[in-house]
Amino acid sequence: MELLVRNGRLPGRPDPVDIVVTGDRITGIRTADPSPAPEGATVLDAGGGLLTPPYIEPHVHLDTVLTAGEPRWNESGTLWEGIACWTERKPMLTRDDVVGRALQVLRWYAANGVLHVRSHVDVTDPSMVALRALLEVREMVREVMDLQIVAFPQEGICSFPDGERLLAEAVRLGADVVGAIPHYEDTREDGVRSVEVAVRLAAEHGLRVDVHCDEIDDEQSRFVEVLAAQALRTGLRERVTASHTTAMGSYNAAYAYKLQQLLLRSGVNLVCNPMVNLHLQGRFDDYPKRRGLTRVKEMLAAGVNVAFGHDDIMDPWFPLGTANPVQVALVGALATQLTAPAEIAECHRMITDRAAAVLGLGDRYGLAVGRPASFLVLPAADGADVLRRQVRPRYVVAHGRVVAEGPTADTMLYWPGEEPRQVDFVRDTDRAGTPAAVVLPARNPSPAAASVRAQPRMPEPGKADATRPADPITWPYGRSAAAVLGFDLDAESVVLTADPSNATRLSVMSHQAYGPLTGVPRILQLLERHELRATFFVPGYSAERYPELVRRIAGAGHEIAHHGYLHEAVRGMSPADEAAMLDRGLEALERVTGLRPTGYRAPMWETTYATAGLLLDRGFEYDSSLMDSDVPYILAEHDRPGARSLVEIPVHWALDDWEQYAYLPEVFGSGLIESPAKVLEMWSLELRAMYDDGGCFSLTNHPFLSGRSARLRTLEQLIEMMKSLEMWIATAGEVAQHIRALGLAPRSFPQPIVE
Repeated sequence: MELLVRNGRLPGRPDPVDIVVTGDRITGIRTADPSPAPEGATVLDAGGGLLTPPYIEPHVHLDTVLTAGEPRWNESGTLWEGIACWTERKPMLTRDDVVGRALQVLRWYAANGVLHVRSHVDVTDPSMVALRALLEVREMVREVMDLQIVAFPQEGICSFPDGERLLAEAVRLGADVVGAIPHYEDTREDGVRSVEVAVRLAAEHGLRVDVHCDEIDDEQSRFVEVLAAQALRTGLRERVTASHTTAMGSYNAAYAYKLQQLLLRSGVNLVCNPMVNLHLQGRFDDYPKRRGLTRVKEMLAAGVNVAFGHDDIMDPWFPLGTANPVQVALVGALATQLTAPAEIAECHRMITDRAAAVLGLGDRYGLAVGRPASFLVLPAADGADVLRRQVRPRYVVAHGRVVAEGPTADTMLYWPGEEPRQVDFVRDTDRAGTPAAVVLPARNPSPAAASVRAQPRMPEPGKADATRPADPITWPYGRSAAAVLGFDLDAESVVLTADPSNATRLSVMSHQAYGPLTGVPRILQLLERHELRATFFVPGYSAERYPELVRRIAGAGHEIAHHGYLHEAVRGMSPADEAAMLDRGLEALERVTGLRPTGYRAPMWETTYATAGLLLDRGFEYDSSLMDSDVPYILAEHDRPGARSLVEIPVHWALDDWEQYAYLPEVFGSGLIESPAKVLEMWSLELRAMYDDGGCFSLTNHPFLSGRSARLRTLEQLIEMMKSLEMWIATAGEVAQHIRALGLAPRSFPQPIVE
């Protein structure tokens, strides 16, 4: 142990923790321990403050920072005069000029807690002075921060002389990301071609794409649809980012809805730069003036990943800025009207987790054992508190070393007639805290110890009833109800876990292989025809046996969720064995898809009282295995103080095709295979009732069952009914994000005690 951070708090976990750091890695996260630290360890006292991963800057121009007023000021404040001023400043660039300014601002970033930066650099310069300088800077700062460099053709690819060759040269020199600026090209045709050039170049070199897209108030500027289509068709998907997209604020509602569906399918990220675009856009408007921002609130609700960026810091486009992402997030919250408590907290995620997704940091980011020891200690209660009070980091830790330390003292107030006091701008009622949760008996006898005739013990008098119905849900876009199309890709795993000797039975194996070989391709065609995204719950074994198919599912824009490794039932399993099953399935899915799933469905919907905690330990955001409600809710891992929580999306046997169609002699099923017409009638009745009650219709299908022709036609008729009712049809992950954003109180299920 070389560094010990004591008495901090993790988001969603109220009990204090210690973080143990060895070298440049987190080697332990444990309940706070007051015992003496090991000899030689550096100890930091978090003082009960918030522990978070570092902030991320997903969009800045380090080559232009600190040049405001050189050679002249942008008097009109427009994007176009800013570009003109920069064109005049470019001939003055030198290596030392760029390096000096960039390093000064990167030091500001580090002091503010930013340890990952994506910088655009203008490559419409045959000498590539700025690019070469920033490539040097990337190496200079490596010990402290990660710097991604975007080859940005500021004056165009097709409309600038030799622009395409210069962009390719920038990639050859070592740029990490390929950029474009289609709305600045001379014609729409040039703009479309510029996007195609950038995407093709990135695909050829295995790079990411980040396009300045539709940064204009013109409602006819629609290059984001071109970029999304390219991301979808090339398979680059989440490796593509559309920055700014300010024209989206001027689109009509019908087109915006159509575009939203395309963005969802494509997996493209959006970056909004609220401070700079509020400053630049709307300059040609009389009143009312447009905000000049993309549709942040609507895109978040729909499940599109959105992050906040600074963009410019004291340059020809923006004369202000201190490289402080918390300031950006506060302005973003106000400008995009994300001001409900859960929405303010989401704005903090837009400079942390969501921005990390833009940069593709994966397991190089986050507070977890084995990950880089780069994190912040913030004297705040939560993300919303950070934004409201504009809290500065107490400590910034980069790769295991403290690289910045903030002030400890609050403002001292000398009020007439009173003793001097410190003012920290915390509301007194918040400082007092909330009442402690009711503690119920923590008994967990083994089954052998319970009498056959035992009865559940009644709660003691005065104890609170910890069970309560789920809260009603308000669905996005004014929809009355929601629907989730779930497909459990069990394939051979479900019969192999029942009896491994089934592996020798070719007919049995072929029955299960119908799903991946025939059913899934048909299902994908159906979903594409209706422009819908679904959630595929995939056992790790299925991913290993059919890797190309699972990658194809993910590439089509569908969510991949965890469904065990070999479809194991956890009944009777120890928590350690259940954890090993989860880890094995996770490893298989990550290795095959390159993605870490955030959703889980227990095989056979069998969970234990340890399952929720095991899922939370592994970063899962939702589960879909329980059956106590018609609407999703927030599930607490236990009924004691300090419980973490995840979203639960309930299911039921009545909405599972297994109960209707499954039959395999000597393996499973009763021998009764229902008619698809009967199934459609039953499910239609359930759907209509769920719609009337404002619920979430969570349908479970297995490709080896419902992938057969007649049954798939039944499913299509059900989808058409969902669409006619204008239900919100979303992936389980999108539903989980929506439920989490509502700020609902968690529910728990105290384990019955029998004697």
